[in-house]
Amino acid sequence: MRMGSTCATAPAPSPSEAYTKAIDGLPIGPKAGSCGTAMYLRELVVVTDILQIHSGTVRVGVEPYGLRACCPLPYLRIRARR
Repeated sequence: MRMGSTCATAPAPSPSEAYTKAIDGLPIGPKAGSCGTAMYLRELVVVTDILQIHSGTVRVGVEPYGLRACCPLPYLRIRARR
């Protein structure tokens, strides 16, 4: 994943629609919150206490939704070679 890319969300049963909309379009990078980091690394990231691990905008962004743990798994679009 290249720096400068942004998150695009997929439908999921657990997160609220408001939270899903809030993270859609967030940056991707090695320190871009749990979702952005998972997409940057192209692997599952497990966070057992979001409020302890993250600070600043990430922490403020999740507090209204009551989220304390997450395990974002990126879905990668693979382009066919021609």
